[in-house]
Amino acid sequence: MKRLLQIPMIPLRGTSIFPHMVLSFEVGRERSIAAVDAAVEQDSEVFLVTQRDVNCEEPAQDDLYAVGVLAHIKQVLRTQDGVLRIIAQGGRRAQLDSIIAIDPYWEATVQPVVPASIDDKVRAEAMARSTMEQFENYATVSGRISPEVLVSVSAISEYDELADTISAQVVRKISQRQQLLETLDPLERLERLQDVLASETD
Repeated sequence: MKRLLQIPMIPLRGTSIFPHMVLSFEVGRERSIAAVDAAVEQDSEVFLVTQRDVNCEEPAQDDLYAVGVLAHIKQVLRTQDGVLRIIAQGGRRAQLDSIIAIDPYWEATVQPVVPASIDDKVRAEAMARSTMEQFENYATVSGRISPEVLVSVSAISEYDELADTISAQVVRKISQRQQLLETLDPLERLERLQDVLASETD
């Protein structure tokens, strides 16, 4: 049986978030501002999900990707022009079940994703080690990754978190980021990430 969570939702335009990632973004639509206010007031999570079309002002369910992230809002800055600048910390993946309200803010029912258990630890360790080596090689070639980030990533022991953290650092195309976000099995995600790392390094 589905365990659904009812939660304020913010559609993201031109950006996306992974679990464990800190995202800074702006919201200006009234419904998004109201969703932020509701989440802060209730000290609750908010569901961040990316729009397929950045120009869509009133997204319906079909205009959104199927998987997003439950996030905690860490900071809100209100600008003079009414736009909110948000810093959010990504938590768990969640699958969008349905949009149940649009006023005063988007509210959705979502199903939190439980990370898949890993039976083949030997294969998992080998894949994690290989992915980390590729990430270090990418960092050397691109010059985009700081030594501090490399040290931080190398200390991650969870395969799920390792894949997401490297994806957030390397993958730029929204479609690729979303594909990795929707890959729920950590080892399959590491495998796909290795292909991206190889392509980006080349």
